[in-house]
Amino acid sequence: MTFFARTENLTTNPVGVLSPESIEISRPVDLRILRRGVQMRTLMASACLQDETTLAYLRELMVRGAEIRVSAYPIERVIICDRAVALPRSTPTTRLAGAPDA
Repeated sequence: MTFFARTENLTTNPVGVLSPESIEISRPVDLRILRRGVQMRTLMASACLQDETTLAYLRELMVRGAEIRVSAYPIERVIICDRAVALPRSTPTTRLAGAPDA
């Protein structure tokens, strides 16, 4: 869904730490939507502040216009595209219906 966002992409990351593999998968899509002028807002768990790889990627996104915030409180995984489609965190029984764990 993020790939097809037209105006806005809102996400949360309750883990806060992104693996190098996750970053490499996300980078092309994230940079593409930012180049297209799609507003990107992400709320990260505070663990991101302790991981240099994650911080470097978040800085890369911010330089290109993404808005990144950090939460000291527990958050759930969700992806919202264009305020029209929301994907809450999936559960084992509905894995195809929800947002992927990051």
